[in-house]
Order: sequence, then structure tokens, then C-alpha cells
Amino acid sequence: MGDISLRSLKIKTLSFDNPKHFINLGVKILMVKILGVGMLLVLCTGCYSNSVYAIEDHKCGTMGKAVVEIPKRFVLAWEQERDLFLLGKSDPEGESRCDEDIISLTIGMTWPAREFVDAASYKKGVPKFAVVEVTLMPWNKPNNELGPRFKILIEAAKKQSKNPISYANELGMYFVDGLDTASPLVQRAYYWQEREGEIFTVFECTWSIQSKIFILCSGTFAVEEMGVLVGTQFSADKLWRWKEIEIATKDLISSRVKKEK
Repeated sequence: MGDISLRSLKIKTLSFDNPKHFINLGVKILMVKILGVGMLLVLCTGCYSNSVYAIEDHKCGTMGKAVVEIPKRFVLAWEQERDLFLLGKSDPEGESRCDEDIISLTIGMTWPAREFVDAASYKKGVPKFAVVEVTLMPWNKPNNELGPRFKILIEAAKKQSKNPISYANELGMYFVDGLDTASPLVQRAYYWQEREGEIFTVFECTWSIQSKIFILCSGTFAVEEMGVLVGTQFSADKLWRWKEIEIATKDLISSRVKKEK
């Protein structure tokens, strides 16, 4: 644009004798007000969203030793509702009661942000391996009752594998690999944490024979103070952060505990 000279500016004065000036002025003021309201709505979009989420619907139920309440939009699967719906006894979109026992609940956790995953976004194509999928089930057995189950699993793996047990220093876990699966293109490996002969955590990872990389890992551990059994599933590159994943999962679950039983 060129320089604007004073001569190019036409300054008009309002004439009290001409009502058109006031009509035009009123229209301009109204347009400014509309524009201002529009800008305010744009700037306050986050505030509006937060207020909506503050009153959104929740799923509530008893899990182990606690009552858990989670916004519906974060729930990937709520097992008993599916079962009741198939029996024609309930509507999956209906309200849940906090005194009902939760059979199984699945949520997603972003990594490394460690936040809940919105179910709608997850189902619409968010990469499955971009999150840690977490399934919760009630577990009221104390004193590492998972240990014997894990031992049976590991002993069977030892017998099947032709490779000896090794120890991964960087993981702080034992592992055995080379286990066959139903597919000739995939093998399994087990990683586990062992302290004083007790097994506390087990991860099963799938290995692509063709690509020579691990694809997916799933793990199981108990949160005894809450009476919850946790199953996790994530891409194999996250296995190196397994301790952080366990801690983050516990923190995420604890953040949704409404009250202790």
C-alpha cells in the first residue's frame, strides 16, 4: 500500500438535521457489538468446554476396595454393560450405579503425557500403539497370589523354548524367547520381574520373525492396596519404560477413585 496523505482522507461531520447519520451510526455500533461477542466466544472456547466436561456423564462402580468414577468419554469398554445388553437387560448408554461391581473396565492412557484418552478420538483412528491400553479387574487376593500363576506360566515357557533364560540388565527383568505361536510368522517372549523367588510382574511380547522386531507387549500386575488387577497393552518400544508405566497406571486409577470402601 502507498502512503496515505491527509488530502485523501474525507472527514465527515454528523448533521443533527439528517437522521440517516444516526441510523448508519446505530448499524455500525450493532455490527461492532456482534463482532465483539463473536471474538469473545472464540477466546472462551476452552472455558466453555471445561464447563461442559464438569457436568458430563460419568460411569461409576465398585472395583476391588474402591468406588471408581470415570467420565463416559474416557471409557473404552465397560464389560458388564456389554453382557447385560446382550441379555436384553440393560442399555449400554444407561446410567451406572456406584454400588454395582465392575467386572472389567478398559481405558486408554496417552504416553508419555499420561492422560486419559478420549474414546471417540481413539475409535476414530488414533494409532492404537500411541497409547497404553489399560484393563482393570477386581482382585481381592493379598500376598502376591499372582505369583503361583506366573510361575506356572514361566515354567511352561522354559520347557517350550530352546533358548536358556537370560537377564536384561537395562530392564531389570529375566526373559525367555523363541516361543512358538499359532502363526509361523510370529514368536513370543516372556519378561518377568523376580524378587527373592517371587514373581510380581510378567510381560508377554510378540516378535515378528520377518521384520525381526518386537511388535506388541502385554503385561499384568496387581495393585493390592486397591484390590485391582491391571492388564496393560502397548507397543514393544515402551517395554523399557515398564516401571514408569506401572506407576503412571496406578496414579491414573487413583485419580478416579471416588472413595475407599
